Amino acid sequence: GAVILPAAPGFYHQPQNIDDLVDFVVARILNLLNIPQDMLPRWGEHHFGVDD
Repeated sequence: GAVILPAAPGFYHQPQNIDDLVDFVVARILNLLNIPQDMLPRWGEHHFGVDD
Protein backbone atom coordinates (compact mmCIF):
# COMPACT_ATOMS: atom_id res chain seq x y z
CA GLY A 1 0.00 0.00 0.00
CA ALA A 2 0.89 3.62 -0.25
CA VAL A 3 0.74 6.48 2.19
CA ILE A 4 -0.07 9.96 0.99
CA LEU A 5 1.50 12.65 3.13
CA PRO A 6 0.67 16.11 1.80
CA ALA A 7 3.09 18.85 2.78
CA ALA A 8 0.25 20.79 4.38
CA PRO A 9 1.33 22.32 7.68
CA GLY A 10 -1.14 22.72 10.51
CA PHE A 11 -1.87 26.17 11.82
CA TYR A 12 -3.53 25.06 15.07
CA HIS A 13 -0.17 25.13 16.89
CA GLN A 14 0.13 28.87 16.07
CA PRO A 15 3.39 28.96 14.09
CA GLN A 16 5.40 32.13 14.56
CA ASN A 17 7.52 31.90 11.39
CA ILE A 18 8.30 29.79 8.32
CA ASP A 19 10.69 27.60 10.32
CA ASP A 20 7.80 26.52 12.55
CA LEU A 21 5.81 25.44 9.48
CA VAL A 22 8.78 23.52 8.05
CA ASP A 23 9.42 21.85 11.42
CA PHE A 24 5.78 20.74 11.53
CA VAL A 25 5.96 19.01 8.14
CA VAL A 26 9.39 17.49 8.84
CA ALA A 27 8.20 16.16 12.22
CA ARG A 28 5.20 14.48 10.58
CA ILE A 29 7.46 12.88 7.94
CA LEU A 30 9.84 11.59 10.61
CA ASN A 31 6.90 10.23 12.64
CA LEU A 32 5.62 8.40 9.57
CA LEU A 33 9.06 6.81 9.09
CA ASN A 34 9.26 5.95 12.83
CA ILE A 35 12.34 8.13 13.26
CA PRO A 36 12.51 9.74 16.72
CA GLN A 37 12.16 13.51 16.83
CA ASP A 38 11.43 16.06 19.54
CA MET A 39 9.93 18.87 17.46
CA LEU A 40 6.29 17.88 17.98
CA PRO A 41 4.47 15.10 19.82
CA ARG A 42 3.23 12.19 17.74
CA TRP A 43 -0.48 12.10 16.99
CA GLY A 44 -2.33 10.73 20.00
CA GLU A 45 0.44 11.59 22.46
CA HIS A 46 0.44 14.54 24.82
CA HIS A 47 3.71 16.03 25.99
CA PHE A 48 3.37 18.26 29.01
CA GLY A 49 5.17 21.56 28.70
CA VAL A 50 5.52 24.82 30.52
CA ASP A 51 1.98 25.90 29.57
CA ASP A 52 0.35 22.76 31.06
